[in-house]
Amino acid sequence: MPERSDPLARKLRQAVLRYRLWEAGDPLLVAVSGGMDSVVLLHLLRFGGLDNPLFVGHVDHALRPDSALDAEHVQALCRAWQVPCVVRRLDVPRERQRGESLEAAARRLRYGALEEMARSLGARWIVTAHHLEDQAETVVLNLLRGAGLWGLRGIGRRQGIVVRPLLDISREEIRRYAERHGLRWREDPTNRDERFRRNAIRHQLWPFLRRLMGTRPERPLARLAELAGELLEDLQPQWQRLLEEATLEQTPTGRALEIPRLERYLGSARRAVLYEALRSLGAPVDMGTLDRVLALCGRPTGRRVLLRGGWVAWRDRNRLWIGRSEAIDPEQELEVREGQAEVLTPDGRLSLHRLPQAPPQWPSDPRRAYLDADLLRYPLRLRRWRAGDRFQPLGMGGTKKVSDLLTDMRLSGPARRRVWVLESAGQIAWVVGWRIDHRFRVQEPNRPCVELIWEPLRAASDERTGPAGTDLV
Repeated sequence: MPERSDPLARKLRQAVLRYRLWEAGDPLLVAVSGGMDSVVLLHLLRFGGLDNPLFVGHVDHALRPDSALDAEHVQALCRAWQVPCVVRRLDVPRERQRGESLEAAARRLRYGALEEMARSLGARWIVTAHHLEDQAETVVLNLLRGAGLWGLRGIGRRQGIVVRPLLDISREEIRRYAERHGLRWREDPTNRDERFRRNAIRHQLWPFLRRLMGTRPERPLARLAELAGELLEDLQPQWQRLLEEATLEQTPTGRALEIPRLERYLGSARRAVLYEALRSLGAPVDMGTLDRVLALCGRPTGRRVLLRGGWVAWRDRNRLWIGRSEAIDPEQELEVREGQAEVLTPDGRLSLHRLPQAPPQWPSDPRRAYLDADLLRYPLRLRRWRAGDRFQPLGMGGTKKVSDLLTDMRLSGPARRRVWVLESAGQIAWVVGWRIDHRFRVQEPNRPCVELIWEPLRAASDERTGPAGTDLV
């Protein structure tokens, strides 16, 4: 059977026309991992009756020992099918940002690499192989994360320059096409690893729902995503207008919203405006995040909420700021009053507890410290360390530069910028999370002390939504 008359090829051409995914003659960069879905996508675009100029982009995440074999397979296909191919190898652990899971970092870097390829090759669109089951799995994951109405729309057919023409096509249709045309692909063993939530849905939840309901759940869920997407598309211009009206200031790393104006919006509009603000910045967002940030509108000035991925929201009088934690003034100082139980910073949480005496054994964790309560002079000051700061490390007779301590600890540049110091009457009592000052140690076991616990801003929990390096993007 000629490929252009294949039923799946006809279905692809219909989707391109119906959803106006691209125009005839637009150069396309096809994201090909080497798995079945992306190999079928490339074959359809090359031989299925669409005459667009094609390029292939393969991103090697280098997270599996045999990942280079995927690149070799893709390059061999491209030579056989006469399609130009570009391969980019990533170092995901090294380029991973604070607050990112490995999978989230791989996804961000993968799309960044594909966009660079598209620009250098002159490709108008990046085409990925997401299909109907991917859409249904995404809807379920979003619902379970509490993503609300926005999560129901799942994967967009077009996001920026990324287009997904297979969202109406099932995995079984893709497999039958591959078998009809004798296609060969690489199997990623992590696709069978049910520690990843997406794999667990695929191998456990779908079979259970089919037995329970007597029908396949994937297509109704994908249809729900389409309807939700249409509704949100209709409403988004109104929400964007409200966001612009509420915005007092915008920078590349943050946005300030006017709290009195936000409070005048209805509850649903208020959530939508905040969602658009977070999304426009690239910050992670779910319903829990929206609730926590909105609660700041009713809190005193100076209160902050730490968000996933290195983001922070804080109230500054009548302004609600959302931004990267690095965007906050590095010279800021936070006051710690006597009896205060905790202090939130853009980089973590400091908890304080007064104890009648120190524990019998000193903690091995440097993020926990004990200082002599009678030697502290309130209010204490919590700030980021500065060049020239000196203190007397525990057990030493003289002083030492904080910068030298951080060098000894082999901290990288970004990690050094996130180090704070706690001051008492102008003297550093603790290089937070690293070393106390000898002068503020608990000198006698029965003396009252202050227990300090530093909880740094942690990376987002591993969502395990899908293993990096598969066709799941």
